[in-house]
Amino acid sequence: MLLVLRPGRAVPSTVVAAVNPEQLDSGSGLRARESRIRRRRALVGALIALGVIAAAAAGLGALRGSSAVDPAAVASPVAASALDLGTRPPDRVIARAGLVEFHLPVDRQRIALTLFRSVDNPDAVGLQPASTWKHTTASRNGAGPQTAGLDIAAPPETIVYAPVDGTIESVTDYVVAGRRAGYQIDISPEAQSDVIVRVRHIEGIPVDRRAGSVCGGAAGFDRPTVGQFVTAGVTCIGEIRDATDLLDVARPEIAKYVSGSGSHVHMEVLRVGS
Repeated sequence: MLLVLRPGRAVPSTVVAAVNPEQLDSGSGLRARESRIRRRRALVGALIALGVIAAAAAGLGALRGSSAVDPAAVASPVAASALDLGTRPPDRVIARAGLVEFHLPVDRQRIALTLFRSVDNPDAVGLQPASTWKHTTASRNGAGPQTAGLDIAAPPETIVYAPVDGTIESVTDYVVAGRRAGYQIDISPEAQSDVIVRVRHIEGIPVDRRAGSVCGGAAGFDRPTVGQFVTAGVTCIGEIRDATDLLDVARPEIAKYVSGSGSHVHMEVLRVGS
């Protein structure tokens, strides 16, 4: 397993007890922080929109300046599903853990199911599902809190956006039964410094998907960059990988509730110290 850590920050191999949300209320300081985060998110979204418009205008100008299309400049054909990027999700909070708010990380129209479940980690932080967001809670099947894991089922190649505002602390290969299954990202959320948000079951976005219209100009990438600041619901961090190749060794729990292989993005919160 390849582990990439942000210089100067170590993520412990063990975590401590679950966070008590009632102990983390910071009053007016919290409201000020939330206001700053909302302003930053709006600014990032506006800059991305301007960048996309500028790129489209430049491309149109180039086409108008040429009387014929160079066959060598035409992109290779790709599957229709690969070109269907969907849309960025609405700014919707679907769960909380202390001061950390989980924003919807995928196109809402592609979601088959939202599942809260336990994980095999007794020190994982329990999540509080938003009462206004339709979800299912699985029976306890792990050592941690019953709602420590958050799975969102969606088709493979669905683009995944950051679920929180924060900084990417590490990017590692995610391995299941000796098989590489995409990568895992740890994000240090801006709202709370003593936890990390872990995201997995995702992989890089191929350049031929031409995802710049939703990913801020980047056509694609192999994996996110350690140290990169991400904005919830705005910054692309990967796409959901097809879980079919793992069904013979590890069938995901969410596959009990949806058809197909159970492809999904998984998120959880872990305590890393004060």
